[in-house]
Amino acid sequence: MTPYPRLPLVLLVDASMHTSTRMLPELERGFRAFTDEMHDHPCLRESVDVAVVTFGSSAALIVPFQEQEIRPTAFRASGWGGLGPGLDLALDQLVALEARYRAAGIEYGRPWLFVITGSQPLAADSIARLRIAQNETHIVTFVVGFGDDADWEFLESLSGNRRPAKLVDGEVSEMFQWLLASLEVVATSASFGGAACGRHTSSDPSLPSPLRWAEWPTEGSPK
Repeated sequence: MTPYPRLPLVLLVDASMHTSTRMLPELERGFRAFTDEMHDHPCLRESVDVAVVTFGSSAALIVPFQEQEIRPTAFRASGWGGLGPGLDLALDQLVALEARYRAAGIEYGRPWLFVITGSQPLAADSIARLRIAQNETHIVTFVVGFGDDADWEFLESLSGNRRPAKLVDGEVSEMFQWLLASLEVVATSASFGGAACGRHTSSDPSLPSPLRWAEWPTEGSPK
């Protein structure tokens, strides 16, 4: 593990039957482009740790946190439900990684959880655990919903103080590009440390606008 300050990210992806047969290949292509750009970007490669958890009939860790470069992977549809177990598995990965950071004496920024879902019921204990992570460990939660049947009140309950976004149809690639750009903003900020990036920007970075891929079904915009 490199000695630079780290930014951990878990992608929590809905691979249940809520996700259309067209949507999963789009997510797979978007993640492949995301990993390709991570490989070609020394700053992100040295600063960002990525894991991917999918959920459907069960939760699965399909890309673990690892010291070597992340690689593209397949998103396979499997049954219904599973958001609660998926969330628990994602949080487990962050807890274990933070313990590794502390044991190695490595500084790290606020962990990111990026949820992409068609909206499913969630066990109350999983919601409670997420609240603790948001309030006590200051996890940053992004929630992206898709499809016409998304329950936006439910999705807002996941997202903490950040309004959930609705994915514009056909803009999965733009979403992943925004995620890369946002990670770079944080990794190059003076508040983060950014030694691997060789430059510092604002100490209070603002993320780029997501308007090319996102819209909001309720009033307001993301914080």
